[in-house]
Amino acid sequence: MANIPIWTGVSNFSAGQTPFSYYDNDPSFASDADRVAKYVAFGLGFPTVDLELQASQIYSMFEDATNTYAACIYDYKIRDNYSSFEGNKIGTVDVNNQVPRQSLQSLIRLSQAYGTEAGVGGKVNYYSGSLDIKASQSVYDLKQWANVSASLSTGDSIEIRKIFHQNKPAAIRFYDPLGGTGLGVTNLLDSFGFGEYSPAINYMLLPISLDLLRIQTLELNDQIRRSQYSFELVNNVLRISPIPIQDTKLWFHYTKESESQSSFNPVSGSVYNVQSGSNAIVTNPSQVPYAPIVYSDINMQGRQWIREYTLASCKIMLGNIRGKYSDGIDSANAKLQLNAQDLFTQGQQAKTELLTQLREMLEATSKKTQIENQAMIAESTKNIFNNIPIPMYVG
Repeated sequence: MANIPIWTGVSNFSAGQTPFSYYDNDPSFASDADRVAKYVAFGLGFPTVDLELQASQIYSMFEDATNTYAACIYDYKIRDNYSSFEGNKIGTVDVNNQVPRQSLQSLIRLSQAYGTEAGVGGKVNYYSGSLDIKASQSVYDLKQWANVSASLSTGDSIEIRKIFHQNKPAAIRFYDPLGGTGLGVTNLLDSFGFGEYSPAINYMLLPISLDLLRIQTLELNDQIRRSQYSFELVNNVLRISPIPIQDTKLWFHYTKESESQSSFNPVSGSVYNVQSGSNAIVTNPSQVPYAPIVYSDINMQGRQWIREYTLASCKIMLGNIRGKYSDGIDSANAKLQLNAQDLFTQGQQAKTELLTQLREMLEATSKKTQIENQAMIAESTKNIFNNIPIPMYVG
């Protein structure tokens, strides 16, 4: 049998003895490394039994436990605040030492998409176009116009957003708010002594509902009794009415399909690109710029979790080492059986329980759970106060 390194009981940690050296220069980590090594050794039966481990292996598991603890915490922080992180530049904010502030950017991006379709905003460019209208011709092919006039790339097309083909607004056809005419209220104003005041005084005497009724009357009159200004757009064919009686221009707004259907936020006519350096932005959870946790900032509960996780990892490591000699080791008097499987099972079970415990604690401190708890407390407090007798005053 090969000579297996045995734990000597001596630990003297120094920087560079862990795989990644994330915390080697932290005085708290350096001092705890030796204590954790002793804690692990005693937890595995030393000095009653020999340990086929070296101090550097325990240091490695100590660093791994700290990394696992930080990863679980940051996973929950990212999940709770990802909408605030997404789209921000990487490296411009020290997220480890700041409380994330809620951002509405994700909702704004969503509203911009709806705004584009509703024609009330958004990030998609609107273009203006004009169609030459010929007398006595009411049907026009907008696809043919787009191929000639819209400067489209190969395979692209346009989407018509608004067509400016309507009569003058009904309101200006019966009411001039600055002229004081159209409603026959001049005598009424004089009778109240308002004749020498601004015509805007009309708004004090006549309700807005009256204006709305008159507008509806005129619009329904145009629609039923007269040839109404209208249009019909089916696929790429535009039909306008009434039939034009002279040559003119018809204006409209349109968007390019390649821009409106893009899943990315256009910036100056392009899309966001993941770049290196200071211009890179967060596009997925793996890019949220959390740095390694500061070990000295971890409280007692966190450090105890890390110690127990280190011990569990060392049990698995020692089980794997002893598992190489699953048939036992011959001694002078008998064949010694090693507890490789027991160590492996205990380590795996302990790690599972520790991770479950940590995740339950983080879940209990999530924003959603905290808000639910506060609402429950508020409701319970209200019920308590409602049951307090109200004193009666007897005069």
